[in-house]
Amino acid sequence: EGKAFAKAMHDKGNFVAINIGAPVPGVRFQLQQEIKVALKHHPKMHELGQEFNTTTNEAGGIKAMDEAITRWGKTIDGIIAYNDYSAEGAAVAAKNNSLKIPVVFGRNGDPTAVTAVKDGEITGLSTIRPWAEGATAMNVMYRLLKGTKHVPAIATVGVTLYSKKNIDKRISWTKAIREIASGKIKGQDAPHGK
Repeated sequence: EGKAFAKAMHDKGNFVAINIGAPVPGVRFQLQQEIKVALKHHPKMHELGQEFNTTTNEAGGIKAMDEAITRWGKTIDGIIAYNDYSAEGAAVAAKNNSLKIPVVFGRNGDPTAVTAVKDGEITGLSTIRPWAEGATAMNVMYRLLKGTKHVPAIATVGVTLYSKKNIDKRISWTKAIREIASGKIKGQDAPHGK
């Protein structure tokens, strides 16, 4: 997501991160890594700072963005958020304050965020795919039980980035589960790892 965020910002400008307010180290670390990737090799991009969504919902995103607007106002060119609700809330707060933020990225792939991308309220989102993670984990376990010698120590399932250009190609979690049950989706049979 960090690379896509930098690309959407045309490798320049000031952004604010909206992070999770709860003490969830994995979620905080993931957003920090995305910021690190966004800033790497992009000297004209600057992180103004972070605000925190203490409720994990859209209202918390509005509050976090209101605080960001109070601190940095019209110098904000982009928002990168740890979840879709924070991104959606940030877009609402920006609109309520008559502030045009060209780039707003969320994460998870929630149905409301899909609609927000289609409607142009947020720029993009990265979607986690727990159904692909589960199917891949089952494939790894099957290979281990079979005695396969070449099973990676780490199996990764990447996220998919969506914008207005490709959001219609997104598979909902419900549909994906049905397709796994029918055998249409099988997960990564030979997952990548190090």
